[in-house]
Amino acid sequence: LRLAEEEHQDVHKQRPDYYRALVNLGLIYQYQGRYDQALQTLENAKKLRDSVHISDSSILNSIGWVEMSMGNFTKAESSFLDALNEGHDNPSETERVLNNLGYLYLQKGDTTKARS
Repeated sequence: LRLAEEEHQDVHKQRPDYYRALVNLGLIYQYQGRYDQALQTLENAKKLRDSVHISDSSILNSIGWVEMSMGNFTKAESSFLDALNEGHDNPSETERVLNNLGYLYLQKGDTTKARS
């Protein structure tokens, strides 16, 4: 993971407009349990994505997952719902977000919402 982290940092330095390098770096931090750093990196990726007007709801899904991992269920739910609103034209991304949202509701103990 350390090598992957270094490589993505290098890619971001070489191509600061390539938001996916930041997304991948954020996911590496999340996997390492560095949630605050993961969240900040993913938020930066989202800002970069927005500045170049690219439609990619997977960033919001990833932000939601990190928020959920941190126990911030309200923020996680908001990110997942934003991802659903943005990614309505991508069936596979919608499925991932719905799975994550269902998992969130299970963690909150809301089995009715989780089922739906």
